[in-house]
Amino acid sequence: METQGRFEIGERRAVSAPAGMGDAAIDMDVRRARRQIDRTKFSMEIQLQNMRTNELQLESAQIRFEMGEIDNRVIIEANDDLLAVRNQYDRAVSQFRNAILAFRLATGTLRVGDDGRWLD
Repeated sequence: METQGRFEIGERRAVSAPAGMGDAAIDMDVRRARRQIDRTKFSMEIQLQNMRTNELQLESAQIRFEMGEIDNRVIIEANDDLLAVRNQYDRAVSQFRNAILAFRLATGTLRVGDDGRWLD
């Protein structure tokens, strides 16, 4: 359930344990999946801050170039740095979404139909 941009992980739904797997193992998987969500969300926030910083650096480089203080090489490097940070952010978003899927799998709330679409 998503609430104001944050995922609220509420009650753990009943999960039928595979043969030989006790409640402790299920609880451990759920806790591990929850920690992974927290880690990847934090990583995503860091990458977003990095992206904002690099956007400001690019803007600064463009202004300094227009004033004749630096050459175009600095702008190219700032663009490359911004692209790298954007790629890192996209990776962090992907890891966050995968962590949510792992949590839903661990809690038994991941439901997919025969056609591959989500079932809620």
